[in-house]
This record gives sequence, C-alpha cells and structure tokens, in this order.
Amino acid sequence: MSLRTQLLYPLLIVIGGVIVAVAFGFAPDTESQGYTLLTYALLAIGLYGSVVSIDRGVLRENRRIVLQAVTAGVLLKAAIIGGVVYLVLRDNIAFLLGLAVAQIDPLSVAAILHKQNRISERARTILAAWSSFDDPMTVILSVYLLVLLAPGADAVVPLEAFLVSFAANLVFAACAYLLHRMIHDVRWRYVLLIACFGVAVWFQLMLGIAIIGLFLRPPIKVLPKIVTGSFYLALFLLGLILAHGISIEVGLVVAVGAVLAQGIAAFLLTTKLPTQDRLYLAFAQQNGITAIILALLFETERPGIVAIIAPAILGINLIHYVTNTLIERQSIRSARL
Repeated sequence: MSLRTQLLYPLLIVIGGVIVAVAFGFAPDTESQGYTLLTYALLAIGLYGSVVSIDRGVLRENRRIVLQAVTAGVLLKAAIIGGVVYLVLRDNIAFLLGLAVAQIDPLSVAAILHKQNRISERARTILAAWSSFDDPMTVILSVYLLVLLAPGADAVVPLEAFLVSFAANLVFAACAYLLHRMIHDVRWRYVLLIACFGVAVWFQLMLGIAIIGLFLRPPIKVLPKIVTGSFYLALFLLGLILAHGISIEVGLVVAVGAVLAQGIAAFLLTTKLPTQDRLYLAFAQQNGITAIILALLFETERPGIVAIIAPAILGINLIHYVTNTLIERQSIRSARL
C-alpha cells in the first residue's frame, strides 16, 4: 500500500466529510437505527473481505498463535494503550479508547499482503487471521466496556450480555456451516451468504460473519471494490462528525500507545518465528474501518471519542508506513549481502 492510498486518500475523504458538514450543516443522526445498521454493515463487509483470503491450512497449523492473539493479545494491547492514555486523561474512558484501536485493520493488512514483500507465507496467514478475528472480539468487548463505564451501570448485566452475545455468534456460525454443507449449487450459496450478512448486521453478530468467511466462499470478483467502498464511506462519515472538533494531542498519545502495545504483544506471541517475521508483526499495527466504526458507535454514548480516535488513526498509519518502509529496505540490503 502506497503513501497515497494508506494516508493521503483517506485524509482527503475525511476532509471532504468535514467540508460537507460545515458547508451544508449536515450531520448523521447517530442515534437512529439506520445509522447503527449502516455502521455494522460496513464492519461486516470489512471482516468478511479479509477472512476469505486466509489460507485455512496454514491457519490450522498456527491456530495457537492466532487464538492467543485475538484473546489474550487483544486484552493485553487494550490494557497497555489504555494505561498510557490514562496517564494523560486520568479518566476511565482511556481504556475504551485503548480497546477501540487495539485491533489491526483487516483491509489495510489485505492490501499490504498483496505486495511482494519479504514476509513469509506463515507470517502472512498469522497476520491475516489476527487482523480478521481480533476485530469481532474487539467489537464484543468494546460494547461490554462501554456499558460498564456508563454512569450507574451494573457490571453483572453487561457480563451476561457479553456471554450471550459470544454464544449467539457461535450458534449463528454453526447453523450457517450446516446449511453450507447441505447446499451444492453455487447460486444458492450466494443466497445463503446474503442471508448471513442480513442476520449478522441486524443482530450485530460480527464474530459470526468472520467465522463464516472461513468456509462460505462463493467467488465474488467485485468484493475488493465493495470492501474499499465501505472503507471510504466510513471515512466520510467520520469527517461529518469530526467537523465538531478534534483532539490532536490525546490522539497522538493513543497512537503511540497502540504501536507500543502491538510490538509487545507480537514479540510475546511469536517467539518461534524468524526475526524478520517478528519485526513485520511487531510493527503491523494499522487502524481503519473497525476503529472508525467503533468511534462512530461510541460517539453516541461518549461525545468526543471521534475527535480523539481520528488523529490517532492517522498517527498509527503514519508510523506503520515509516517503520515498514525501513524494515523492507533493511531486508533488501541484508538479502544483497
């Protein structure tokens, strides 16, 4: 992914959203059901678009690392980022911010992995799976934490809701798998996929649609364009809300915390991988559609989230571009020696 596609184009789209909001006084109704359905639809498209490219054989061989990354890794990263931001804000919202940017954007990862860089096939699959499945886990945990941090919230209720939501995602994926095994005509598999998207979006079953992407894979030539369009639409929505203000200083603190957290988590989880692969994974932190959508969702409950996460995403992706460019150049020099 070039500097233009990773930073310049997204920034221009966000600015376009800000201009539209200021010039025409337009702002999305963040409390409407249509807004919620749209944000979850964008998220579901991003998750599925990343998962369908995963090599299932290599995934099985590295399932331990991936499982640790999307469970303990997500919690570790959120705690590190939240702790860093808490030192600045002295507010529990810091941990909500940490969780919002703890995942790795699957769309950006998919674009990076299409390049002929020097990361191994094993590390490619680990990164693709990590970026795909930490997103739904982050969404589920974020909703739980958002309720927990709300004034007067009862911690028992959101914990029950979290467990029920997790089980519902697994049941949904299992039902889709059984139907998938019963259907042999590819045309009906398209119908099944559309139905699964409808159920996932309506009931917010993001982990379920990510799992479904591992087995329900009818050929969709326009899928990359759909995914890219979803990313740009999310950016435009971000710009519409960002017109109300921006918090650059705190956003940059979040960015530094996110990059630091990814480095620590990656080095702890990938001790058996070659050094080159560990470096790529340690500096793989990128944020995109998931962090944007979580910011859009959180804004309804905690105004000001978008103002912080927007510059954080920009900072994270800038750091990613610089560090990965340096790593790639160093690997090329080493290969020539």
